[in-house]
Amino acid sequence: MQLPVNKSTFIATDLLYFDHRNARFTPNKQPDETDDDSIIRFIDRTANLGELIESMAANGYIKIEPMIVWEYNDKLVSERKLKFIPTH
Repeated sequence: MQLPVNKSTFIATDLLYFDHRNARFTPNKQPDETDDDSIIRFIDRTANLGELIESMAANGYIKIEPMIVWEYNDKLVSERKLKFIPTH
């Protein structure tokens, strides 16, 4: 998928994958597997994901900071992919 560089654009969240190479994952603190479901379970165990979901349910997604996306192994990846953000 060809995306514009240095320009904000909307893409469907179902086209995004978590970056399993995220620098926040350390050898002793990382998901069991590299698939999105394992990464979400890991984030749920190690962060207050429930609070984020409640906030988004009450306030919607606030477009304060753009989500950075790049291509890796023919997939679009991001450190902050949230499967519960509505698609556009």
